Amino acid sequence: MDLGIQEKTALVMASSEGLGYAVARQLVAEGARVVMTSRSSEKIESAAANIRNEFSGAEILTFACDVSRAESLQQLFAFVQEKTGGADILVQNAGGPPAGDFQSMTEDSLWEKAFELTLMSFVGSVNNFV
Repeated sequence: MDLGIQEKTALVMASSEGLGYAVARQLVAEGARVVMTSRSSEKIESAAANIRNEFSGAEILTFACDVSRAESLQQLFAFVQEKTGGADILVQNAGGPPAGDFQSMTEDSLWEKAFELTLMSFVGSVNNFV
């Protein structure tokens, strides 16, 4: 597939594993420069190394970021601006809520945490992206 994104910069949130990792990997395969994030610097460095090993010449930057914290998002977007001139593509993702089916999330606090993490990290990202 050719998405026409060669040399574009993509910022992929929460990309050390799962869906975020798969998206980052595919964007690299399409020729994009990718900024990968995770709360854990060790996990994101390992994930980026795996993609670099698979795609020689891949342009990948990493940044440890907690997408639930506004200050962390501001630091991330400043880093992206400084290193790449800004992102062309934003893939909003968050590492949660905890795995489980609909019935297993019975505590109100789990629903609230899932809502806040998913929605509010998106709001914070969009506010910094535009």
